[in-house]
Amino acid sequence: MKEVQQEFKKQIKMRDEWLSTLSVENKEILLFELEMWLKAVERFFNINNHPLWTMEFPSAKSFSSEVKILQSGIERMMVIIRNFLEEDSNFLHFQKYIENKISRDSIRDKLIIESMKQNHPRDSIFLLMINFMSLYEIIKFISEMQGCPYLLFNNLGHLTIRLISMNHFFDPVKLPTFSPIYDRINHPVILRIVKKVKSAKEKKVISVLFLVFFRFLKYLKFVNAEEMDEAKLKTNLLIFSLLKSEAREIINYIDKEAISELQGGKEGEALITFLKDIKFQLELELKKVYESVLKDFVIIKSIGSLRASIDNASGILTNNFQQIIVNLAKFFSPDIEGKEIFIDFVSKLEKSLRLREDLWIYREILYYAEFCLKADTNDENYRPPKNVI
Repeated sequence: MKEVQQEFKKQIKMRDEWLSTLSVENKEILLFELEMWLKAVERFFNINNHPLWTMEFPSAKSFSSEVKILQSGIERMMVIIRNFLEEDSNFLHFQKYIENKISRDSIRDKLIIESMKQNHPRDSIFLLMINFMSLYEIIKFISEMQGCPYLLFNNLGHLTIRLISMNHFFDPVKLPTFSPIYDRINHPVILRIVKKVKSAKEKKVISVLFLVFFRFLKYLKFVNAEEMDEAKLKTNLLIFSLLKSEAREIINYIDKEAISELQGGKEGEALITFLKDIKFQLELELKKVYESVLKDFVIIKSIGSLRASIDNASGILTNNFQQIIVNLAKFFSPDIEGKEIFIDFVSKLEKSLRLREDLWIYREILYYAEFCLKADTNDENYRPPKNVI
């Protein structure tokens, strides 16, 4: 076990050193996005991470739409990888060309074995690109078939997941849960709160929660409802599937590890009660998004309806994650205001007041419309409502 951990540390160090040598613009953001898509593709093959379907059984459903979503996701990853490969990107096509043109099997075998070596992060990302180029053609062919049964989709998942997991430096499952490159709490308010917590156990639990929910907000920044293409809009489902998977993991963490860690002290009991409330709130919002807002998302054809569903789902989740972060901060520092952490933060009370105001305006408009209608009929007995605008 120690040898495996040491190997991971060595790989992470090599990858960080390699990344620092690249002259690629926004390379940390691109690396985060690549890992997000890799995880999202893996999680997408677990249909429990999908929004609710009208159809009850997977065997009764065609997964052609899901395959097209995968195709778009792999297209995006290939674009990112080309950025990292820089001048080596043209060599990819040359490699594929040579493998196909060499007639002697023994020479081709040696070329393939050589390409499988991953002594350096550049080798790993090069191999990832070669594999994705082949996988993309298979997925494209399946997406153009009359239908894709669940068994074919499931087996495609087994191949894809193994392809990613064989990668030494870019398999997100093998890497540590948090990366020092982009999983950092930089917000001064949150840093101040974490530093002043005296209990080591409480500090560990709230640090994990802050990191996780800030990461969820980063995922949501890649959700794009502005596209006018159906396939690209539906690619957002990969991110929503990843969020559902990781949200379930954090619910499980709160329910078991965090509560177990905090039991035994008076201060810990108060935090345990608070975390149970967070867990309940998160479960409620996830149910709303995945069983209502995104229900039957893959079969929607209307661009307007797709964009509305994506906007609503993203808005609900963003607000929920921000509320959790702010409430967790307020648990330790009650005087903190949400806008000190998020500029666009709207509390639940503010949302309720805005909704009440909107409903009042809507009611007054209806009163006015009714008044105009009655006036047009010359009804002498009609009297306008008191609050007509």
